[in-house]
Amino acid sequence: MKSNSTDPLLDAQVSERGDQQAKRFLLEFDDQAAFHLVNFYEPETVDGEDFRWSEPVAMVRLDVPPSDYEITIETGLLRGLTFPLKIFWNDQHISKKAIRITEGQIVFSVSREMFIRNDEQRLTLICKPLNAEQGRRQLGIPVKWVQMTQTGASEPEFANPTKTRSRFWRRKHSKSRIKKILGMKTPSPELPIWEMKLPDSPTSLKNVAEVDCGDVHGCETVIVSSVEINSRHGTGLLIQYMFEDFSRITTVSSRRRFHNDRIRSARHFEVPCDELQRHELYELVLDWFKASPPKRAYVVPYYKTELIVAIALADLFGTEICLHIMDDQCLYEEEIPMDLLDESMNKSALILLISPEMREAYQQRFEHRMYILPPVVPENMILNGPLVASETSKSSSRGWRQLFETFTGRDQKQEAEPRGIIIGNIWDEKWLAKLQQTIRGSGFEVDWYSNNPDKVKLSTHGCNLVDCGIHVKKPLWGQELVAELRSRPYAIMPSGMLGPDEVQESLARLSLPSRIPFVMSVSNMPIVVLGSPETAAGKFVQRFDLGAVIDYDQKQFSRAVGRIMEDAIQQDIRQRAAKLAPTFSATNMSKWILDSTGLHQPVDNRFESVFAGQVSNKNLPGISRRSNWNKEELRTMLSRLKDHDLIPETVVDVGSGDGAWSSVAAGVFPDAKFVLIEPLRSHYSQEDRKQFAKTIGNADELQLPVGDSQGRNEFSLNDVFVSDSDSNQINRLSLGECLTLDSVAKEKELSGPALLKIDSRCAESFVLAGGAEFIKSCVDSLILTVDLLPKRAKAKSYGEFLIQMNSLGFQLIDESEAMRCPTTNILLSKNLVFVKREITQKQLAA
Repeated sequence: MKSNSTDPLLDAQVSERGDQQAKRFLLEFDDQAAFHLVNFYEPETVDGEDFRWSEPVAMVRLDVPPSDYEITIETGLLRGLTFPLKIFWNDQHISKKAIRITEGQIVFSVSREMFIRNDEQRLTLICKPLNAEQGRRQLGIPVKWVQMTQTGASEPEFANPTKTRSRFWRRKHSKSRIKKILGMKTPSPELPIWEMKLPDSPTSLKNVAEVDCGDVHGCETVIVSSVEINSRHGTGLLIQYMFEDFSRITTVSSRRRFHNDRIRSARHFEVPCDELQRHELYELVLDWFKASPPKRAYVVPYYKTELIVAIALADLFGTEICLHIMDDQCLYEEEIPMDLLDESMNKSALILLISPEMREAYQQRFEHRMYILPPVVPENMILNGPLVASETSKSSSRGWRQLFETFTGRDQKQEAEPRGIIIGNIWDEKWLAKLQQTIRGSGFEVDWYSNNPDKVKLSTHGCNLVDCGIHVKKPLWGQELVAELRSRPYAIMPSGMLGPDEVQESLARLSLPSRIPFVMSVSNMPIVVLGSPETAAGKFVQRFDLGAVIDYDQKQFSRAVGRIMEDAIQQDIRQRAAKLAPTFSATNMSKWILDSTGLHQPVDNRFESVFAGQVSNKNLPGISRRSNWNKEELRTMLSRLKDHDLIPETVVDVGSGDGAWSSVAAGVFPDAKFVLIEPLRSHYSQEDRKQFAKTIGNADELQLPVGDSQGRNEFSLNDVFVSDSDSNQINRLSLGECLTLDSVAKEKELSGPALLKIDSRCAESFVLAGGAEFIKSCVDSLILTVDLLPKRAKAKSYGEFLIQMNSLGFQLIDESEAMRCPTTNILLSKNLVFVKREITQKQLAA
């Protein structure tokens, strides 16, 4: 609202009415009004006046003193005179008889009794949906402005809590980040947003938070997790390792699983139930943090609730989000919808994955830059120097018996062989059954210090664990666990087989168990992974040569353990582990995370370098998605073209991949005709292609190679459309006859003005040469992805492209970062924007 307060969005006009002053408040729906609006689209202009379309259910947050008012909503007749409409003031329904609609204005009155004291007021509009842009937008009511004219005396004591929120909303960089508070998707018309519980309601969501002692105004960091942060689960332990001091940290959990057993933090909030709607979670987040908004948030999602809380923090307060995905709940599981995870990634400053396997899988599905942050270990637990048995021992068994006695003080003379130790969780009964079969009769016995001995999935196999040589012990923690690990000759990590009946595929394939880096760092002992070598655990052990990866097979197990028990093998493995262990130190990790979040990339490449060259996961189908484009950067770049009246009728996307680039462009240029050219289109994820195709609308998809000449072209077959990670697979494919862009344009009768984008894996110069006629006659703007140091012998460099584009009559006007080397952080490629020189000269002259 416009008033005479310090808030520039509020402006009040005062008029004399007898001996009282009457005020008139006016809220114009331009780009400065975003804080006050829920579920409204971006501003549009008609006849020089700004207006916004609402979604079918929308809300206006108003900051006015309680009184009697006449409220006028100006629609400008943009949806006609009459349409189905419901109006709520706070939780009070305005009857149809009390509403007057004349000449595009909706007029009704509210009384003082309908106000909520000492808080903002909510005007909710519910309208029958109106389809627009081929279903991409669901429209409700068009609004130019809302005016409130006071008809009664105002309250003298009126607190104005939204002032602080308004000032914060307009802090540095906020204006460019103005977005709809509830995201891009249109909520269902049945969404009861008008029934949102207000702060002084007896059923308010405000009172569900548990507030601890501490300087709440000094808490600039919030940690969002699925359950309480404690030492009874791996994620809780890992968060404690990374953030040692919680005295100035706010924690949020979406579930209570451990009877509120959690680390003490400055503040703690808990989502009251897992059935809350998105708008209710926004209400909670706003209420929790309105007095002290956090600057940064570290979010470890397991359920969708954590992601919505993160999105709400970013939307409401501009909080910078660090998203750390430790468990897959999206690709193989269905707990988190793919579009919700994509939205949260789009609003995150930094995205971290717990393993290179998970990063590779997620980069095939999402077009965001992602980095690796594996499980880390407290510095005071890391073993300094390799711990090995005496070289003078006549047998490995005797040497390890001496080592056992040294660290435990126990006499092990009666045991045939020192026992190994089982680490990690056994998530599937099938894993346990196979483990029993593997150890039974092998001649070796193992101890299992299970974290949950009373809840181990023993089923019918529980009665004969001891007979199989598996001894279940009470759990150990801290230095007791470290001492026990250092006394053992080897550890066993049960994992998945990744067969057709695997029920824990996401855990086994993508998640690196935190126990593996922990055991490696605190004891340096060899690790035997049981299961597929394609699991994240198996790849870690293989990559660093820390033990063995074998099937659940008794003979393989006996041979592997027998070999590992040899002193020379032990010493070799432990020396490698000791050298690697400092990389996984948790020292200053909280600073590393928060500083990296501020930079939007890791402050150093300690983890990227140690995992460089990780073997690709061959079991994931399709070709990896190109990571040259960031959604927000691309949308901003295309919007700048649109602002300069460079609005294409045709968009040609050469090297379209699965259609992700064109999907973003269609949101900026919804009326354009799209032509997607990709010779390997069928090898991308079919699910992704269908999803993006729905958002593009008017599109023609062509699966063919384009180059500088027609016919078979050896260069385009073997080098052009191939990334290094895909080369072995793609080089064996037959791409068919190569065409030119000119021939495609002629056949498809493409006309201008056109926008041409070329991202064809080092073949951009060949596509340009084969499309010179079409470019000169129809293309106004052109976007190229250019390698700064081309890997292909025949590919052009950055400077050569500038010369080639100049010869075609184009001038460079904009550019953005495309890709950096994950290990060295060196810039590898750029996205260049060119516009016809005659157009730029006209604009400069104007």
